[in-house]
Amino acid sequence: MIHSFEIILALLCTVVALEVLSRRVALPSPFLLLPAGIFLGFVPGFPHIMLDPNLAMYVFLPLLVYSGAALGSWVEFRRNLRPITLLSVGCVLFTTGLVAVAVHSLIPGFGWAAAFALGAIVSPPDEVAAISIMRNLGIPKAISAILEGEGLVNDATALTVFRFAAAAVVTHAFSPMMAAASFTLVVAGEITWGFIVGWAMLRIRRSLRDAPLEMSLSLLTPFIAYLPAELLGGTGVLATVTAGFYVSYMNSHLVRATTRLQLIPVWQIIEFVLDGVLFLVAGMQLHRILEPLSRTDHRLLCGYGIGISLLVIAVRFLWVFWVAGVQKKFCMALRPGEPYPRWQRLFIVSWSGMRGAISLAAALSIPLMTRAGSPFPQRDLIIFLTFCVIVSTLLLQGLSLPWLIRYFGIDREGRKERSVSGHQEIEARRQAAEAALALLATRRKEGVYPEALLDRLENQYRERNAQFRAHLDGDHDGAVQHGTHHFNVQSELIETERNVMLQLRRSGVIDDDILRRIEKDLDLQEMRLRQGISEYNIFADEHLS
Repeated sequence: MIHSFEIILALLCTVVALEVLSRRVALPSPFLLLPAGIFLGFVPGFPHIMLDPNLAMYVFLPLLVYSGAALGSWVEFRRNLRPITLLSVGCVLFTTGLVAVAVHSLIPGFGWAAAFALGAIVSPPDEVAAISIMRNLGIPKAISAILEGEGLVNDATALTVFRFAAAAVVTHAFSPMMAAASFTLVVAGEITWGFIVGWAMLRIRRSLRDAPLEMSLSLLTPFIAYLPAELLGGTGVLATVTAGFYVSYMNSHLVRATTRLQLIPVWQIIEFVLDGVLFLVAGMQLHRILEPLSRTDHRLLCGYGIGISLLVIAVRFLWVFWVAGVQKKFCMALRPGEPYPRWQRLFIVSWSGMRGAISLAAALSIPLMTRAGSPFPQRDLIIFLTFCVIVSTLLLQGLSLPWLIRYFGIDREGRKERSVSGHQEIEARRQAAEAALALLATRRKEGVYPEALLDRLENQYRERNAQFRAHLDGDHDGAVQHGTHHFNVQSELIETERNVMLQLRRSGVIDDDILRRIEKDLDLQEMRLRQGISEYNIFADEHLS
């Protein structure tokens, strides 16, 4: 019998291997992980791994939502608040309603409450795959910001509706007025609680001034925001998003540089592992999902699955273009201060509605029995239809999305936008260098520091300032060439120092502790050097390719 530890190790190895393969074939890893999970689920002798809904809802979801918000941009979220709200609340409710009507009308035995439960489960997209594709192709920031923001918030709307619907099935009681009042209270309460958690945790972390402790509290923050809100009747998602955005916005003010440098890779690793495991394990559930439905006509099941999947895709198109048409009629852009978007952009937003493993976890969390002791109606069919929607949207929309982005020229718009953004970044760096030079001039007048030290620092900043001005004046070739030469020489110097340290360690002149301290300094120099090369090469793709 394979032990749990060995299973977890096998899953991690599979996730890493498929991630490596996905980069070789230029495909986002979810497109390989889900089919691989389906295949492994049918392999004889392979352990049947169940996707525990509690694990997904109480561990994976808080960490992923918090990571997305903490590593995201509150400024971009606020700037795109209207389209994000229209998608994460309006489109989710619209999809839930139309799916419920279709299922109740076309599939025998589907009551209204069970139909709304299915609608809520399949309504929220999981933007992991879409964002992965779009980042590789370099789409405009507005589209990625809207989709990322939608992915953070839509689970709150969907899970709230799902809980009301599931409770109505279990208790045979439902009040629309009570549901609306509860939803309003949940939104206000979770936002307030998330702000309190973010504010308190950052100030506790700042008082500690100890990187390991700060990182530990950072890992606890999503659970402190999520679990109390969830236990009090909310979803916990909005509270976690709010805490994450507060931390993201105040990070530069209250978190030390050494802690920030260590925390970002930790959260990136958590995001990578959890996303990979979720998609892989979700695929493995198909074998278990089909077992209770073995006596049902498979052609009928496939028909239901295809029909609901096409409906979910079509409803998103209907909502996006209808809302955009209404806003155009009343002269309102989708983003304040911007012109009305091209229909091609609206098409890409509509086509980026792939569903993910959180929907499957919600379906698997449906109670087995009602309070009356009868089985939850159509539970097995709800889980099967949810899986069909996940697979069909991921493969159909996900595999065609890169081609559509190129066909519509959205990637070219992204390159133009990055060129403008690059100018803004260089100008910001130039102004920072000017401020540093002004401070050095002030310190020189005060006579506090040695002239030789001030001369050396002033020469460094003047050289950087000259390179920034060269970029802004259009001399990209010279600036990039200078940056490349600087990078090559500095890299050789750092490597020479590192080789000398290794030789001294081998000869017994220094021990490992001394080597690690010196190596840490060299590693930081190299990291800063590699980061700094972007200052010179930021326009290379646009102007030298």
